[in-house]
Amino acid sequence: MSRLPESIGKYKITERLERGGMSLLYKAEHPTLGRPVVLKKLMLKGGAEHRNRFRREASLMMELRHENVVGVFDHFQEGSGRYLVMEYVEGSSLAELLSREGALTPAEVQWLTGRIALALSHIHSRGVVHRDVKPSNVLLGKDGSVKLGDFGIAFEPGETEELTSSGTTLGTPGFMAPEQLEDARSADERSDIWSLGVCCFELITGRKFITGPTPAAIRKALPGAVRGYRQRLPERLPRSLQRFLRKTLVMNAASRLPDGQAAADLLKAVPGTPPPEELMLRLEKLMGGPVAKRPVKAAQP
Repeated sequence: MSRLPESIGKYKITERLERGGMSLLYKAEHPTLGRPVVLKKLMLKGGAEHRNRFRREASLMMELRHENVVGVFDHFQEGSGRYLVMEYVEGSSLAELLSREGALTPAEVQWLTGRIALALSHIHSRGVVHRDVKPSNVLLGKDGSVKLGDFGIAFEPGETEELTSSGTTLGTPGFMAPEQLEDARSADERSDIWSLGVCCFELITGRKFITGPTPAAIRKALPGAVRGYRQRLPERLPRSLQRFLRKTLVMNAASRLPDGQAAADLLKAVPGTPPPEELMLRLEKLMGGPVAKRPVKAAQP
């Protein structure tokens, strides 16, 4: 592993958090506020056109201010690296909660899915499509917050002309909508809604909606998964969650809920609503300490 840099730009680096195929995450200290932030280095190639696109889209992300969205505070370029400066959320992730606890109660499912829907409502209202909604991208904070993060796909090479050609997949195949599996350019708000439905199914059952060795294999198996998922649901599942799945796990995008606001409305999600008591107990066990009852407001730079 390469040596940890002392600083990047004006930010003092304190820890390497994660390395993925398209990005590198560092925990850093804000130079004036003295609080932790996350630097995300994007592994991008390209000339002036790509740099301009990065700046435009990073500026758009900075305008997203919502209690259920990980804040983006700044962006800059140093050498060949392009960086996003993001809110640091101390806590865990929805994926880690699922791995530890398995299936959740209907009240927990409805509340958590509702928080993600509120995040999608906000970003969709500003013309942003996430395209990688999944439990590992939902952060659970010790301050009681639930935040949708990792908008990196919007900046990856899949956005460039040569890599959004027909047949390119962009996202996590097991959570991707049928149209997104066929062509990354087809992803829109309704693709995020499909992914939200898959997340909801996993919260209900503690199991993956679909798996497969390749994106093509998953796409081929999707019709059968949609036809058969009801048999995998627990008995006495509330009708509200059954209806939500029927409106999200639909092969034809035109028949799904249109956007995050419609999903939030169907789930009766209200901003600032505290989590169910049983979820609080799970989170405290997961994080090894107390969790705030009421989430904080959207982070400010």
